[in-house]
Amino acid sequence: MRSVQKMLLSAGSLSLLLATACADSANPAAPVESTAPNLRQVTATPTAPTEVAVGDTVYVKASIYKNVTYTVRNGKVMRMLNSSSRRAVALAPGESWIVVTSSDQRTKDSTFVTVRGQGAATPAPGEEEERAPAPAPTPAPQPTPEPTPVAPTTGSGIWMSASEIAKIPMSGAAWSNLKSAADKSCGTPDLADQNQMTNVCVMAKALVFARTGTPSYRTGVTSAIRSIVQSGTYNGRSLALGRELAAYVIAADLIGLKSHDAALDQQFRAKLAQLRTTSTSGGPKNLVECHELRPNNWGTMCGASRVAIAAYLGDKAELDRAAKVLRGYLGDRSAYAGFKYGETSWQCDPSKPVGINPKGCTKGGISLDGVMPDDQRRGGTFAGKATKESYAWEGMQGLITQAYLLSRQGYDVWNWSDRAIFRAVNWLHTQAKYPAEGDDQWQPHLINHVYGTDFPATTGGARPGKIAGFTDWTHR
Repeated sequence: MRSVQKMLLSAGSLSLLLATACADSANPAAPVESTAPNLRQVTATPTAPTEVAVGDTVYVKASIYKNVTYTVRNGKVMRMLNSSSRRAVALAPGESWIVVTSSDQRTKDSTFVTVRGQGAATPAPGEEEERAPAPAPTPAPQPTPEPTPVAPTTGSGIWMSASEIAKIPMSGAAWSNLKSAADKSCGTPDLADQNQMTNVCVMAKALVFARTGTPSYRTGVTSAIRSIVQSGTYNGRSLALGRELAAYVIAADLIGLKSHDAALDQQFRAKLAQLRTTSTSGGPKNLVECHELRPNNWGTMCGASRVAIAAYLGDKAELDRAAKVLRGYLGDRSAYAGFKYGETSWQCDPSKPVGINPKGCTKGGISLDGVMPDDQRRGGTFAGKATKESYAWEGMQGLITQAYLLSRQGYDVWNWSDRAIFRAVNWLHTQAKYPAEGDDQWQPHLINHVYGTDFPATTGGARPGKIAGFTDWTHR
């Protein structure tokens, strides 16, 4: 019998569907699928930890929050194989993996999983793809050369113009990925569901229509917009509204809604004006206040949708105000300094906090030039070293979306505060050693397009984000 090397789980409200893999070493058992009759269900508790062998396939089901995410924070103990089936494999002993049981990825809401033993088990024959070994370490990213000043990316469309899209080839992995997304049923928009992906699915349909002219893709967009128009009074958080809305506004512009269906366009414009100041729950009282008070992913997401609305409505005064707020976030406190900050240990100057630390900032010999302090603090207080924090990339999603939208309107966003956005991305790569992954994969393509840089960017179809995506095709 293969020796069992233990993994101890301590969980508050986690139930585990566990497939034990003890078998004769000459013919070890393949992973048991979740429908297998011999799958046993156990409840892990702090007082009765569940024992799992290294190499076993583990089915994890969290009951605290309906939208569960999984984040590797320390080493290579487990490797997520399939997020939809929530299957993971224990790879090595002695380190910790966090199963996050809330959309708010903080340690206090998480369950630590630690493997005990001497080494990982060998995969069964024919199981190599399911039980893949831990990936080889990625070489440390090299500092990216300072980009030259860039001009605003102006154009007739709020995201892209028809003439720009017409020049992009309908070939390659990025196009295939985009078209595959556009060919799916997107579902009904729910602006209060901050994890819904209907928004970027609709954006995909709009992009494919803009390139091909195939009416069915435009119909998918107009159906979604009509649903939003008829959705009634908004009932949700400003963060959800900020994440979800911008992609629908971009999609409406991409299909030329005003010329295609003037009546629906007028209804949509009225709805957008309403949503900009509608009451929101669980924090800031509306989208605008969220942008002007929260110097983190909340504010950047809200700011992106605020700017999208203003650009679509042609509201120059609102664009100017949003640009002023963003300028303050990027470090120009003389432009705007009305944010409410949290813990300030990551700030270069806690007495004068900013959204992105100034050029040349160091603390204890560590470069904090480009740190986004109010997102970086979510991983803990500054303790003398650069750390990986997913909220920084989350905040970047909203930041570069609003920056790009403002740039299209002629604002010199990319150069503000010593190219603060470039410096923030550069810090994540060169100091935190944390390239974009997951639903942040679309971001480096846009950054590289704007700055002429070469940050690592996923090829073969980058995942869209929470607010936009498909830049591996649009901004190749």
